[in-house]
Amino acid sequence: VSLVVNVASGSELTEQNYRALQELHRELGTSHFNVLAFPCSQYGDTESGTSREIEAFAKSNYGVTFPIFGKIKIMG
Repeated sequence: VSLVVNVASGSELTEQNYRALQELHRELGTSHFNVLAFPCSQYGDTESGTSREIEAFAKSNYGVTFPIFGKIKIMG
């Protein structure tokens, strides 16, 4: 099973979301479960960093070990 999720570093829910996603990944990741994070800045411009900056931010601040892909456009 894969959970595909939009993430943003500048959202008021960033900390809560990254911590919850990492917990899911830690608890279920070894039993055929994947968290796949896709940053996007189309929701209130809450993701201003580059793909590398976003990944570094998530790893250094929240200990994220699941894949964070390059920035995408969700809406057209």
